Amino acid sequence: MNDTVIARGGCLCGAVRYEVVDEPYKVSWCHCRTCRKATGAPAVVMVMFDEGAVRYSTGTPARYESSPGVTRTHCARCGTPLTWEGQWDGRMVFELHAGTLDEPGRFAPTRHAFVDHRIDWVRFGDGLPEFDQAGPST
Repeated sequence: MNDTVIARGGCLCGAVRYEVVDEPYKVSWCHCRTCRKATGAPAVVMVMFDEGAVRYSTGTPARYESSPGVTRTHCARCGTPLTWEGQWDGRMVFELHAGTLDEPGRFAPTRHAFVDHRIDWVRFGDGLPEFDQAGPST
């Protein structure tokens, strides 16, 4: 990992801004119940990075332990959900909500995760691999 910023993003009101200094580990549509509850969306795209790849450049997000060992962050002013943080595949990772990236189109999803939680009427037809849980690490 280096210090070259490859992406930037932040919340709706601009109180919290972040920079990304490494390539993502994976990019997934997440259909899990907790992501739905945290965002109010039927599914969300999460961009996973190793710990240390994401740094805050403006402000500090509010933190909420949504389940044991898992922290979600959001802007305390406008409420924008920003990250899911926890252990995955034996490492600490940060998943950014793709919609908070300044250029979300640069990080296209390559899979669907937790489709066993999917709402029945949510169907994409995009041909991406689907996994009942998190799926393989790549």
